[in-house]
Amino acid sequence: MRPLLSWLVLAVAAFAALAGGYHWYLGEHPRTVVIVVDSSFPMRADWERLPALFARLADDPYARYRVVTDKGQVAEYAGAPRPPSAAPYAPRALQRLAEPGFAAHLAGADAVYLVTNAPAAEVPVLPGARLLRP
Repeated sequence: MRPLLSWLVLAVAAFAALAGGYHWYLGEHPRTVVIVVDSSFPMRADWERLPALFARLADDPYARYRVVTDKGQVAEYAGAPRPPSAAPYAPRALQRLAEPGFAAHLAGADAVYLVTNAPAAEVPVLPGARLLRP
């Protein structure tokens, strides 16, 4: 019985040390997630669905979130991100997302999400971006 108890204590201690080390590592090296939101007039119809979509995206406690619109950067969040507070405005200009100047907003991102209700023909190709519909 004593060898089994010793093995159990050692196994629990090793598991706790590994879990604690992994928790520390992920806390020191969080993933960077960029959420690009189309903030044009046509998104007005789906704007009230953004809080639920953001809540689904914010399930990673070891992530830093950067919220960007097609007009520019909105904010960075260490915790759960929030949708842009401004109402959608101006015509749709998603071609700006493919311009070299916009790439600075995506620099260092581990994951990129593009939130838009635009038809597929109007959506620019962002390398590694995942398209989400509100």
